[in-house]
This record gives sequence, C-alpha cells and structure tokens, in this order.
Amino acid sequence: MSKGAPNIGNKALEQDFGLLRSLLLHAPLDWLAIQTNPRCEERAALGLRAKGLVAYLPMVPDTRKAGRSKCEIDNSRPMFARYVFVGLARRDLISTAAIRTCDGVECILSYREDKAPHYVPRKQIALIAEAAQQAQLGKISVVGHGFEIGSGVVIVSGAMNFKHGVIEELNDKRGEAKVAVDAFGGTTVVTVPVDKLDLV
Repeated sequence: MSKGAPNIGNKALEQDFGLLRSLLLHAPLDWLAIQTNPRCEERAALGLRAKGLVAYLPMVPDTRKAGRSKCEIDNSRPMFARYVFVGLARRDLISTAAIRTCDGVECILSYREDKAPHYVPRKQIALIAEAAQQAQLGKISVVGHGFEIGSGVVIVSGAMNFKHGVIEELNDKRGEAKVAVDAFGGTTVVTVPVDKLDLV
C-alpha cells in the first residue's frame, strides 16, 4: 500500500465512485469551472454548497506524520490548485452572481470577451472523478522517470488525456509532477502521477 493511497481494495469506495460517475454523466447539470482565491478551494466548495449548489472538489489523497507522535494525519489536497466545479441546472435559472459572491471564489472561467461562463463537458467531469477514484484506490503505479522541471510533457491518461504541458514541480517521494496546461480558459497547474506522463 502506498502512502498516498490508503484505500486499496476498498469495494465500498469503488461503489460510491461508480454512483458518482453515473450521476455526473446522467444528471441534467451543466458544469462550470470556478477559480478560487489561493488556497481557498475547500472554503469555496463549502460556500457554494451552503447556497444549495452542487460543488465538486476533486482531491488527491495523502497522509503525513505529525511531529514526534509519528501519527499519520490526512494531508489530502485538491487535484486542481484553485479550481472547483459547479453543476447547474439551467432550468433553475441560478444567477452566476450567486456563485461569484461565495466566500473563496475569485471568478467563473470564461473563454469569451463578454465573460459568458465556459461549460465543461459532463464526460470531462466524469473523467476527473475517475482519476480521483484511481488515486483513492491506489491503482496508479509509480515508476522511475527522466523528467525535469521545464520538461515538455503530454498527459496520457485521466481527465487531461492528450493535454500538453510543462513540468513546474516534481515530487519524487510521491511520484507526482505539477504540470502547467492550457485548460478551463487559461493556464492551470494540475498534479499528475509521473507514470501518466510522456516526454514530448
């Protein structure tokens, strides 16, 4: 069992993720990518839920040892730094102002000059949930790599499959890299297991 994957073989968690993926694919929701203030992903997700919105904050599991006691404590972190996803039913006519005024929210991502929200495809959200499940269940094996900071890479699996990016940070202990990719209307830094990257 790897340090970052405490749930290997957890069939209950597999069932929960199966339900989550089905809901993400089939529920009549349109998904927005929300940029949060720095280190405010959880605060933003809680604020959005408090307003009755469906907020999804994908996380990467991890633990760390606490001081002298050596007790392991949860050190999970967001899969996408500064991003939360919100599912809206257009028929409910929820104002985007309700989202923008939530604590921790910086903006709703948009590609357009008129700032109209960019909708993230449901299949993309389901792929993100699948990547989160793989991280939770320890189905990601980490092998040696030849990457360096500044290396050009392509992501070969998961939610960002086929996205090109540049490595900004490497964590050999966790077998992960922080990769800057163009997504959601701008440059986004995502945490990716190194065995899901290829050099370009």
